[in-house]
Amino acid sequence: MILKLKPFLIVSLLVMSMTLSACSKKSVDTAAENDSTETTVTVEQANSSEDSEKKESEDSSKDVDMEDKNADKDTNAENQSSSSKEIRHMAETIDINNLPDGKYPVKIFFDNMKKNEGSLSLDFLIYTVVHYDPEDINNMTRDDIIYEYVDETTTKTHVIDTVNFPIDVVCVVNGGSERGEGITFTLEESGLYQISVGEGYTRTASHGMVTMEIPDSVSFEDNFNLENTRLQGAELYDYFNALGDTEKEYFNQNNTFITVSGGKIAGFNRIFLP
Repeated sequence: MILKLKPFLIVSLLVMSMTLSACSKKSVDTAAENDSTETTVTVEQANSSEDSEKKESEDSSKDVDMEDKNADKDTNAENQSSSSKEIRHMAETIDINNLPDGKYPVKIFFDNMKKNEGSLSLDFLIYTVVHYDPEDINNMTRDDIIYEYVDETTTKTHVIDTVNFPIDVVCVVNGGSERGEGITFTLEESGLYQISVGEGYTRTASHGMVTMEIPDSVSFEDNFNLENTRLQGAELYDYFNALGDTEKEYFNQNNTFITVSGGKIAGFNRIFLP
């Protein structure tokens, strides 16, 4: 009985040994796998942490650079603001009912025109030429701001990029008014600068309407219509009375002038402008 069981026991022992060996190997492999996984996770965490620290460092560096640039920009803007000058036209007020002696651009209104004994009455809108102080013009520098008076409701702003004095009496800023982007100043005999626009035009400011008499002894000198170069008295009245509405528009502050002396009109003319 005992002899018959020995082979069986031997087989059972072999099976148990193989099973234990397999379990042991599986346990070792599992442990190794776990160790590998933990190692991988640890490396990934380390890399992730390193990348995060690097990104934070780069972001911090970028923030510092941006702050420096903004600080520089603010400093430059502050320096530019503090060094830039503002240049405006000279304010001028006149009493249109007691005009000082001088030459005035005018716009004529013909509705109330009247022929008097020895004179012709007309309504004039009185203008003066817009002037700029020569000290401001002669000392202009880059980044200064010029406010160009256009009319009662419009002002153009020019930030100076270039200033050029091609001749003594002309100052060209940012290419000049001919280019449509800049402004051109011309020195008058009075020593003041006026704005030159196109060929012969300038900026003017209105001061109000006044009725004045043109003595029959004063000739109207018309260089706009050469057929009527010198008209006075009744001839001048007839000429104005025959004008159409469109023709009357061509007697304006750009081309028509009166010269006042002692409170009276001593000269009356119109120039040709293209």
